[in-house]
Amino acid sequence: NNFYTIYDQQTQVNFKIYQGESRRVVDNIFLAELLVNVPPKPVGEVKIEVRFTYDINGILDVDITVPLTGAKNRLVIEQNPGALTEEEIKLSLAKLAQLKIHPRDEQINQALIARMDHLYQLSLSETRIWISDCSRKFSYLLELQDPDLIADFRSKIEPILDNLERDRLL
Repeated sequence: NNFYTIYDQQTQVNFKIYQGESRRVVDNIFLAELLVNVPPKPVGEVKIEVRFTYDINGILDVDITVPLTGAKNRLVIEQNPGALTEEEIKLSLAKLAQLKIHPRDEQINQALIARMDHLYQLSLSETRIWISDCSRKFSYLLELQDPDLIADFRSKIEPILDNLERDRLL
């Protein structure tokens, strides 16, 4: 999830973490909070990326990154503090780390982006507009981080890109 500053020259963002499904914060369970420093900029210019990863042992790993500065913040919340050993927590966090690769950074998706960029540069008029639209849609799907939607899009567009590349060679 991406968040942005809401005040000019804002220097901190306080993230409060709750557990629950209610739309109303007050009806959920407060777990923890983390104060994140951000560089003072005009409203909305500082993006903060927040990623939640949860495992079956009841560990919630919250990673908060400020891309503009590269600052990373991490909060680990145990469902039952003290129930797991330090070694069990480290093992769980290592497993969770494998899940944290953003789809846009996966090699298969990087390759598709490169193909579309290359074909865009080689194409004209309607084909170029179509490739641009596909590229925008794929970027949107990557941000949703839904592997099924991403794979479905790839499976539909790759044969079309194959045809465009083959036509270029003829």
